[in-house]
Amino acid sequence: MKKLNNYSAILWAFSCYLFIIIIIITTKGITHDPNFSGGSETPWLFPMLGSIGLGFISFGLMVFTWIVIFIKNDKTEYKSPLGISTPKSIFAVILLVIICIVFAFGYRNSNLGYKKINYNGQQLFDAVNDYRVVNGKQQLQLDQYICDNLVARYLKVKSGDVGHEGFEEWVKNEGIDRRFLPISELYIKDTYATQDAIKFWDGSPGHRLSLLGDFSVGCAYANEGIGVVVLGNPISQ
Repeated sequence: MKKLNNYSAILWAFSCYLFIIIIIITTKGITHDPNFSGGSETPWLFPMLGSIGLGFISFGLMVFTWIVIFIKNDKTEYKSPLGISTPKSIFAVILLVIICIVFAFGYRNSNLGYKKINYNGQQLFDAVNDYRVVNGKQQLQLDQYICDNLVARYLKVKSGDVGHEGFEEWVKNEGIDRRFLPISELYIKDTYATQDAIKFWDGSPGHRLSLLGDFSVGCAYANEGIGVVVLGNPISQ
């Protein structure tokens, strides 16, 4: 029974350390809010849940063996393999609890931040225009045709790390390429305010080129910290 206790202690310690490592990686040292539903951290979801499952099973075995040993009043000594004894596994439990509390606190605050400071497409569009005016460019006029077709593109961007993949196909399918030329797209994820998006685009030469491009119309759609902006020039008929 004590062998089972110590082997379960090893598994429990292993699952705790594995979970801690995954959390540190996906949160970039508890400084980043991970997205396990389509973000770059998604591949870590299964091993993270697996470590939790292994932890539950091994911890349950530990509790069971403790109870049996206590009832039997077994005082024989047993040297645990690899030197991972029950006290060390208890230390792992304490460390895991601390990590979980920090992670849950950060996750809760980040989601509250989205709820409190969430912005919509009109606000993002206005921020783009304010930036363009400050940099000597003309304001964009809101184009209803682009707006009518923008939700589908937003949902595609929201679905995962697609980048600009599928943008040309979307333009053709919606008939936008027959009305506007040139056409450009800007998108942003995991932002708390419109200025987060502007600051990111301004810091990237390629995005800044589109942001300050010679466009006259456009539209934006944003929700849940994700924003998509499409800019273009109407084709002269």
